[in-house]
Amino acid sequence: MRAAVIVGLSFGVFLAMGTYCRAEPLVIGSNFTHRIPAQGTGEAFMDDAVLTVMQHAHIMDLDVYLDITHENVIDLKIYLSSPAGQCIELKDDTLMGLYFKEEEPWSNMHGTIFDDEANLYMSDVSSPYTGRFRPDGGALSVFDDQDVYGDWTLEIYDMAYGNIGILDRWELHFDVIHTPEPSSLGCFGLLVIYGMLRKRR
Repeated sequence: MRAAVIVGLSFGVFLAMGTYCRAEPLVIGSNFTHRIPAQGTGEAFMDDAVLTVMQHAHIMDLDVYLDITHENVIDLKIYLSSPAGQCIELKDDTLMGLYFKEEEPWSNMHGTIFDDEANLYMSDVSSPYTGRFRPDGGALSVFDDQDVYGDWTLEIYDMAYGNIGILDRWELHFDVIHTPEPSSLGCFGLLVIYGMLRKRR
């Protein structure tokens, strides 16, 4: 009887607390017309581009999609910040060193996806950088287990004078898990088991 009560109690706790369930991939994105940089022709930031997620879920995996029109994207440093304040550098200045060797402008990032599971870095190929690339300055897995809810911020810094561009679109591609609300059946089960234990005293 004691074993049955323990099993029943464990099952009731499991139901009452809810279980994690994997949800359909979540894609949040928007078109933008943010000038890069916001003012002038270089050594300045673009205005922050913010995507707001209006639901709660825990992150299992995150990829970032970008469409940027720019005459020389090697000039750009790109940062992503989560609602929790975590920040990574998606693109660093590695390409600038390659540019000085070849002295040709490398334009545009169209259909560029930053993905921890990608096989290449942007420095491994030439523009327009369409496809999947590993982030230069860290791993997107730093956001794993965080709540998706809130404002996600993309920052782009133009490091050199002479060229301007536009952020056309950016998207967040999440794999997430949801936690259901506590089960009323599970709570009821706990009350029943508690009553059984009291009667045995």
